[in-house]
Amino acid sequence: MYRHLDATPRRRAAGFASIALASIALASIALASIASPRLAAADAPAAEGSGTDSRLPELSYLWDGGALPFFWGAAAGTFALNRLVEPRAEPLGFGADEGGTPPASWTLPDWPVLGTGVAVSLAMGLSGDAAGWYHAKGLAESLATGELITTSLKLAVGRHRPDWAPGDTGHSQHESFPSGHATKAFAIATYAALYLHEHVFDGMRGSKLFVGGVQGATYGALTVAATAVAFERVYHNRHHVSDVLAGGALGAAESTLFFLYQEHRFRHRDRGEPALAITPAIAPVGAGTGAAVQLGGTF
Repeated sequence: MYRHLDATPRRRAAGFASIALASIALASIALASIASPRLAAADAPAAEGSGTDSRLPELSYLWDGGALPFFWGAAAGTFALNRLVEPRAEPLGFGADEGGTPPASWTLPDWPVLGTGVAVSLAMGLSGDAAGWYHAKGLAESLATGELITTSLKLAVGRHRPDWAPGDTGHSQHESFPSGHATKAFAIATYAALYLHEHVFDGMRGSKLFVGGVQGATYGALTVAATAVAFERVYHNRHHVSDVLAGGALGAAESTLFFLYQEHRFRHRDRGEPALAITPAIAPVGAGTGAAVQLGGTF
């Protein structure tokens, strides 16, 4: 049974979490408000999978561009793991005696962080930028894939949470490493920063809309918001420091990869080139009579 803390720590915890969520929300609003005025008026090609309206993707958007393996497949894999697999009874690579700190009376739930990711994805998709829907999908794929990776690691490692106590039977108490909150928070912050740099700030330099400190302040706000989420998990004894460091690194790395993937797809489509083209050709080998099949293309 969890021991309740007195009112002062509860108020402090609630206030800290509110600041963290407000920081993320403000960063999301900034993404939408900064991107929309400039991008909506841009003379750009239609968005991915769209017809005449660049803000309305076609049905194929739901399964192309890596959506099947990296979103739907990842989501199905996470669902199956959570219901069919139990975490290790003995932690792998960590001490079995970890834990024992007092449980907090209030912690940051998962849904506000995930909801922020949805808001940022929609802000990119509805911004009017030709690359918007590509990157809305990229962030969704990053979050879904990150959830699959963190779930797999949690189950495989089985690390005790800081507030674990002997006799705890809940699966969650054996799923400390890595932090899913930190993974999602840094995935969102990293993807938003990359999108802003490539599709908003880079084209605003020298214009009346661009203010010198806006770019740095926005990146700073995204970093502070993600760091606040990670700090809350440690502050409320739900994760060890190494859990949030690993989760943050994972979220930033996979978001960068998915951003580069979707940016590559967008740029090839913008130039009228396929994202993946394989062209077979038969060519003679040396001076002999043999021949070889050569494959060439771009990805």
